[in-house]
Amino acid sequence: PARIDAHLGDPSGPAAAFATAADLLGLKRRPFQRSAKFRRGPVVLNLSAFDVQVGGKPVHVVDLASPTFRKVPFCFLVRSSTSPVKEAQLVENSKIPGIKFEYQLKAVDVAQGLEAAANMADLFESIIVDNPAVEILRIFELQGVSALKVFFNGRVLHTYFVLHDSATPASAARLLDKHSGFHLTLLEILDKVDFKVPV
Repeated sequence: PARIDAHLGDPSGPAAAFATAADLLGLKRRPFQRSAKFRRGPVVLNLSAFDVQVGGKPVHVVDLASPTFRKVPFCFLVRSSTSPVKEAQLVENSKIPGIKFEYQLKAVDVAQGLEAAANMADLFESIIVDNPAVEILRIFELQGVSALKVFFNGRVLHTYFVLHDSATPASAARLLDKHSGFHLTLLEILDKVDFKVPV
């Protein structure tokens, strides 16, 4: 995919993770670049990286984000229960980054090894659980790439992941395809919902 634009940043820490992810995805980049915007078909994506402290050591997390160019009062979170980045137990007010509206989460059963919650559980289940065409959950099964969580904040769909030494362009491309495919499915379903609560 062609690069649209990019932003420079501190060359230390997450820059290395971003560089690896960008190279695996075949993105053009400049030295010390920290984020980039590009397209996968009709989907606009942003790639960036940040550090999370685990056991006193930094873990470089890559963020693949795709704006929907919509604002809806719907949010959800799916995360690996075996993630090396430990988070607090999912509760009704668990934080989802970037949300601009009040919400209460309800836990939803999705698959073994995963935890999930949404503020509109029925809608979430119709998208994730009851839709066999949706393969976003398989993003947690990819080799060489550890997906930590997938979440939607009413505006942007995010996938947080960690790259391993065994990551290949093929595994990175599969992650990108699954994220982008789910993005399009999510848009199609959201456009059919009449949200009564304003954002």
